[in-house]
Amino acid sequence: MKTIITVTIASCLLLNCTEKDYQLSSEQLYQRAYSASTDNNQIITTTEEILDLTANVLIDAGISNGRVNGSGRPCNPAVDNSYLIDKSHYDTLLYIGTMTLDYGNGDVCQDANYNRKGQIIDDFEYIVNYKKEIFQYKETITLRGFKKDSVLIDGEFLITSSTGNSITVEATKTKVTYANNKSAYWEGTLNFIMTRENGETKSNTITGTINGITKRNEIFSASTTTPVIFSYDCSDLQMPKPVSGTMILTVNNTKSEVNYGDGTCDNQFTLRVNGKDHKLEL
Repeated sequence: MKTIITVTIASCLLLNCTEKDYQLSSEQLYQRAYSASTDNNQIITTTEEILDLTANVLIDAGISNGRVNGSGRPCNPAVDNSYLIDKSHYDTLLYIGTMTLDYGNGDVCQDANYNRKGQIIDDFEYIVNYKKEIFQYKETITLRGFKKDSVLIDGEFLITSSTGNSITVEATKTKVTYANNKSAYWEGTLNFIMTRENGETKSNTITGTINGITKRNEIFSASTTTPVIFSYDCSDLQMPKPVSGTMILTVNNTKSEVNYGDGTCDNQFTLRVNGKDHKLEL
């Protein structure tokens, strides 16, 4: 069984490229592409993780139509549920309310390699018609001081879907701030195909294009050339990470390629710049 998820990520592009490609050395072109590739990795993995975390909380509350649980839970955030169930409509249930995942200062995470802080707030409205076996819903997910390891992520994600249609996640005002106080911004569309077996997620297959500004203040884009696959079957990975697929990165007018591998469970990817391969860690 497969569920298609479309993710639209939006922010403003504020800066212009100031360096000409022909003025840069091979090392400078590599550093520029490397910066874009790490920002791109943050965008993909963060979006995938947020979808997992909020799905798990909704399922715990008995609201599972259209969303499925993803990875394990290295953290146990406090969950504040405030919602109502409207049963006044014939054969139809309405779930309306808010759920907040509070990671506090990170003490709720038992794994030193997986640290989360801050809050994820999910305002939602689910409509389920059991007679016609259809559903529709919308969620607004807001990150409030949410820190993923040493990276601070700000943004708002609007999720909408209905029976037979894709799940659309539109992210606005989205910003990643690193430990050195440098920030990256982005917009774009990602398509997630979620594969499940026996009610469990096995993989996410991602396609699409991202545009944004890197932490080096350079405009970039990233487009999948072969689908990027997140595996949930890698026992040696703390969380699902991309294990295969390729993307083309463009910074100014220079293109490079990100290759996530052949499906092997590891934390590595290859960045090809000017025909030279660089082995890097996610």
